[in-house]
Amino acid sequence: MNKKKLSILITLVFLIVVSQAALAHTPILYVEDYHDGTIYVQGGFSDGSSASGTDIILVTEQEFAGDTEARDQYLDKIGAEKPAGEAELFEEKLVIYRTQLDDFSEAVIEKPAVDYKVIFAAGPGHNVIEKGPKLTDSEL
Repeated sequence: MNKKKLSILITLVFLIVVSQAALAHTPILYVEDYHDGTIYVQGGFSDGSSASGTDIILVTEQEFAGDTEARDQYLDKIGAEKPAGEAELFEEKLVIYRTQLDDFSEAVIEKPAVDYKVIFAAGPGHNVIEKGPKLTDSEL
């Protein structure tokens, strides 16, 4: 094989290996509506690595305008303590609730009464955002 063909072959193999490594850790988020007022959330990575301990964040769909009522009502509903101080924001939206995935990379979370998004927050460049299923009248 001549040198030119060999160098092209080596370059192609190198590019394939590098591209596989770049795609090997894509975050994945699965959100299922249990239709009982809760959602099932599972997170993971395309290479099969665990997402245990990764943050799951519920945020309002609307940009924060200074009103924390949606968060406060949700925290009252689930019996959680309201945070002191400034409201926590994620990309200009009010954080309603924050939890972490369990040892099986799963969580069951009560649905808020407002339109919301579910965020799999695995770090910069590794966030996945899904629209959360609405709370229906029969689930109230």
